[in-house]
Amino acid sequence: MAVVHEQINSMADFTEFDTMFAAAESRLDLNFFSEVPDITTTEQKKEYYRAQIESAFAGTWPLQNAGETLFFYKGVYDGVTMEFCGGFIEADGITFRGHWYLTAPDSNGSRNVIHTADTATSRRAFYTTHGLSRYKVLTYVGSSMDQWMKLRIGDGSIVEVSRTETPMGDKTHITYHLEV
Repeated sequence: MAVVHEQINSMADFTEFDTMFAAAESRLDLNFFSEVPDITTTEQKKEYYRAQIESAFAGTWPLQNAGETLFFYKGVYDGVTMEFCGGFIEADGITFRGHWYLTAPDSNGSRNVIHTADTATSRRAFYTTHGLSRYKVLTYVGSSMDQWMKLRIGDGSIVEVSRTETPMGDKTHITYHLEV
């Protein structure tokens, strides 16, 4: 399978947003929208998520720190966009901190190709092209993303540098610090 990672410079470059959002909504309900009050319909969720991304492109997203650079990309697998990731390159210039992540299944209904060695190699080469050697994943302890991270660290496909856990209300926020 041919895997290509492409940088996205605006929402206009991400014409697949509606399709990707629809494919990822159930996962977002577990890991993202469970923390956003008063948003219940699919249309509300899609507009909220889109507004978050658009505010990052506009430079008005509140969690962007001074000296950080916006960085978004998509993964295209045999011509089909199956992965979207966005966040910021931190002020150190070598660390990508992801905030938005959407995945869609292939024609067989599987997302497994996103986690293959070929995909990891392609993603690493893409990150390296942009001067990145580290990245951070932010999630909650016990979320499906947390479970996925532990699985991938355990099987050696992701190299963990460290992790930090911070209590936030009734949940614990976890940040994974990883090598590209």
